[in-house]
Amino acid sequence: MSGDHHDPGWNFPLAGERSAVRTAPVLYTPVGDLGTLRQRLLDAAKGKRGDAWKTIRKAAMGERLLSLHDGPQDPSAPVALGVDEYLSKQVIWTLAADPTLRDVPPAEIAQAFAPSLAILRADALEAKRPNPDLWTPEHFSAKWIQATEKSRAKEAASDDFIAKITALTKANAERETPAVVQIADRFFVLDDRDPECVTYLPTKGVSLRELCRNVWPQSETMRANVLDIEGESKRRPMATAEIVETYGRAVQTLAYEFAAEAPYLDDLTLVLPTRQRPGSKADAIEGVEDREVAQWLATLDPTDGILDWIAFAHPRHCARSSPALALMGASHIGKSLLAHALALAVGMPRATDLARAFGQFASALTFGPILFADEGIPRHRMTQVPLTEEVRKLITDSHHLIEGKGSDTPIHLRGAVRVVLAANSRERLFPGTYNAHDVAALMRRLYVLSFEDEAQAAEAKAAQERLGHGEGDIERLRRVARHIVWIQETRKISGPPAPQSSGLDRDLRRGSDVAKAAIEAMEAGIPADWIGVKDRVLWVQPGTLSMRCATTPQALARALGAYTVETSKQHRTNPLTGATDAARTRWTGLNVELLRTDGVQV
Repeated sequence: MSGDHHDPGWNFPLAGERSAVRTAPVLYTPVGDLGTLRQRLLDAAKGKRGDAWKTIRKAAMGERLLSLHDGPQDPSAPVALGVDEYLSKQVIWTLAADPTLRDVPPAEIAQAFAPSLAILRADALEAKRPNPDLWTPEHFSAKWIQATEKSRAKEAASDDFIAKITALTKANAERETPAVVQIADRFFVLDDRDPECVTYLPTKGVSLRELCRNVWPQSETMRANVLDIEGESKRRPMATAEIVETYGRAVQTLAYEFAAEAPYLDDLTLVLPTRQRPGSKADAIEGVEDREVAQWLATLDPTDGILDWIAFAHPRHCARSSPALALMGASHIGKSLLAHALALAVGMPRATDLARAFGQFASALTFGPILFADEGIPRHRMTQVPLTEEVRKLITDSHHLIEGKGSDTPIHLRGAVRVVLAANSRERLFPGTYNAHDVAALMRRLYVLSFEDEAQAAEAKAAQERLGHGEGDIERLRRVARHIVWIQETRKISGPPAPQSSGLDRDLRRGSDVAKAAIEAMEAGIPADWIGVKDRVLWVQPGTLSMRCATTPQALARALGAYTVETSKQHRTNPLTGATDAARTRWTGLNVELLRTDGVQV
């Protein structure tokens, strides 16, 4: 670039800019034992997918790496050259990028691959392919030295960049020049005008120059010296490419993080906080204890478990998952008030609709960790089937991939969400019939508060009415949010609250009308010749029981799925007595302990 503009001390290349290949020496550490080295290769490849790791596992066992006829290749190049390029770029570079293997001496890594390379050379001679000497231990050693030195050089450059931008971020109060981070065709400009809050402002390339001028209006370093046709030096504003070349650095990944207080770089990843920065300090929610809010929360959960759930909903705890808070039964007790106040307390304008966390584009997850589903979990847009499994996975996951609109690069989201579920009945919250696995999986992910007691529901309704004048009362919402912030600042917790069902597991097992009818029939007494208990299993003939319930055996079997421990095939042997039956019969074994837990005496 022309001119002699001020250099702030951190020149970085444009994204995609090619520069001379540099290497850095690697200090190799002898392994000394071929068996130990092969085990290290297997340990590094354990659980990893992809053709490169599959080839590495084969090499550790001394097996054939790949077939010349089927191996990776450029269709226009000879087969042998295609295989050599695959081994170089995929296998050797995959190993060289692994810090646990990079220090293996070239001769030793070549020795580990020698048996497989010998098979590959033999295949080449048999197939009369050219250049079988490509896959010798000496050739492999030379490739290994080149790959490890280049890999170490890339890592050193990355460490240097991170150190520089970290130092600049810490010294933001004294700096007048912008720091530009480029990801593909997007740019993030470091805005450090407020020493208490360093932020990155996203922009496109066409707007980068104008944004930099607005952020640093007095910065002369945003101008470049150029020579006019008469050879005189003049200053003009920098072009976009010049800004990025001088003050920018390309990174590979964009990630959001619930726990992040300010933007930072993690290796070659730009990490942004998900919470929205208030427009002014007056907008910030400060923690204030409120006795009436505390009384309302006590009516929702007299055990104070809800206070632990609220404290653990702070973003600083989002590295660990927490059971979803399920508020079931009774209307007008403040279920949505609690969800939106939780969101406001962590910097979100309101809780994100849980349905927006699913689908092709789930960028709403980056708004913050608080998700809310009113009157039941979301359903599939086409089939209308409740997204039970998707909700369970979302509750426990701490890493999410989000597809951005108009971009092929996924956005990473770090942290576990906090889900609030609300419904006036079990049927609205979790519709349908569930088997034993589904019920058990749900109960491990839920903290359920049920308001079936009319006195408790009336008390909760009266307590929340004392807080304000209805759902549109912004001051009431801020009042609850301030108390929530106070809880999160003062309550000491060691971990997430333990799941609790409050009877929801029993309701799900007895959820359908068919299941209720079958249980009532069993409670009323069933003829002993077709029902009985053996080894804590209640054996039933669905065909006979379904007649009592006015339904089909198949529908009955599905309805009782939450109790079923075993279903026999049709045969003539009685599972209770071992005697031979006159006709083939299908028996269903039900869990006696679960039935007794749910009030069925057998």
